[in-house]
Amino acid sequence: MSPEPTRQRPKSSATNLILAALLFLVCGFAYWLEIRKKPASHHEEDLKKRLVVIDDNVEAEWLKLHAPDKNVDVELKCVSHCRLSEANAEWVLTSPLSFKADASNVGTFISGVMAMTVHESLPLDGGDLENKLKEFGLDKPMREKHFASIKFKKDAEPYTVYLGDNAAVGENMYVYFTGPGVKSDAVRIVPSYARTNVERSVSYWRSKKLFDFATSEVEGLTLKNPRGTISLAKEGSNWHLAGGQPADNEAVDTYVTGLVFLNAYEYESDNKAKDAAKLGIKPSTPHYTLDIKVAKRSPIRFEVYDFVKDGQPKVYGVLSDKSYIVSLERTAVERFTKKAESFRFHNLLSAAEKEQIGAIKVSFAGKDKYELKLDGGTWKLVSGKIESFDAASVDQALTKLGSARVAEFLGNRPVPAATPLLSSWKLVGKDGQAVREFSAYANLGQGDYYVKLSNGELAKMERGSGSAIPTKAGDFQAQAPVPAATPTTQK
Repeated sequence: MSPEPTRQRPKSSATNLILAALLFLVCGFAYWLEIRKKPASHHEEDLKKRLVVIDDNVEAEWLKLHAPDKNVDVELKCVSHCRLSEANAEWVLTSPLSFKADASNVGTFISGVMAMTVHESLPLDGGDLENKLKEFGLDKPMREKHFASIKFKKDAEPYTVYLGDNAAVGENMYVYFTGPGVKSDAVRIVPSYARTNVERSVSYWRSKKLFDFATSEVEGLTLKNPRGTISLAKEGSNWHLAGGQPADNEAVDTYVTGLVFLNAYEYESDNKAKDAAKLGIKPSTPHYTLDIKVAKRSPIRFEVYDFVKDGQPKVYGVLSDKSYIVSLERTAVERFTKKAESFRFHNLLSAAEKEQIGAIKVSFAGKDKYELKLDGGTWKLVSGKIESFDAASVDQALTKLGSARVAEFLGNRPVPAATPLLSSWKLVGKDGQAVREFSAYANLGQGDYYVKLSNGELAKMERGSGSAIPTKAGDFQAQAPVPAATPTTQK
């Protein structure tokens, strides 16, 4: 039997397959191109809807806001770095008062006006222009009452947005817009929040930052509140509480940083002598007082009043060297109710103190007493007997003391019952002055560790921290090397 001949597709069928494949590729490419171009086209459409397109690198010169029926007549001037793209702009209020401005609010307003969405443009072709504008509440007398003007340094004239009536549909309003290169032949419909932004009070435009010093410039703090008085002083790079007690540097620096960035909520008055009583602030009103010592400046006093008036909680702040009264966020009060414990150093020994230690007097269980001294960089046992004394173990012991942390300061109270003495320590500096003195106790059954400080105060240690404090002479002995594991041989 002869083999069946090879079957071949008709030429027309092969051609159709090739055309179908090409069509698929072309359609796929067209789809990809459309998807790729879509973001760009959307962006172009957004630009077309803006009130005006402004380059972010242009620099603003001044801003004027006018709405007398809302008691708004505000003028602001650029000091430096006022490009729309810059984050470190500096602005000042020049009217109705001279004051540093909130650069963030100013920049947001300018960018928002320039990028405001125009929902529709209504042509003003033919006829009397003023009569046509009057239909939208935009005749000349009204334009003179409600407007915002923005001047850029590169332009000879400002951009001005005149505010008219609310539009008939939606949360929108009519505006008339003039400025460099703008065709003033139409009334535009824009979101009505434009009116809200123009009619903001002068308080909105004022800088809310209460203090102008840096964290590194603060040299001392004194906080008075119903819990007592806390005094903190900086010596070099370290903070100390009253009496030279070491403070927690990180806790104090965090607190000071919070002050540096503390903001007013609103400016309630610019005449504290006249308006304090109206706001409920009287000499007898309970308050918190914070005195701040700043390098090369006069001391600053900040008083915070927290009370209820007419059933409403009020929080006001008054600076000794300023005439105004500000309101504060309720959350700001917490920083003025601190206790001394919030700033205390919770480790038994700081790293700086550890380096100062030149002698140690230690006893265990109130019996065995030892004295160690640093001699030429090497620790020596000068009193008491410890077999195989290891000089390196002294530094290890000091490291353990430095890492031991207090969980809670309990005040001047006795050590709990059934909590025997484990060790007593007196750490002496290289200058012969006492650096730290304390006794360690433990209720091993409950896993509780305590330290009695030299001032009689009792402190409860963190679990796992108190147990690190050396409790026996053996902690200063050379430790026998751990024998190497004998390798096992398989039979």
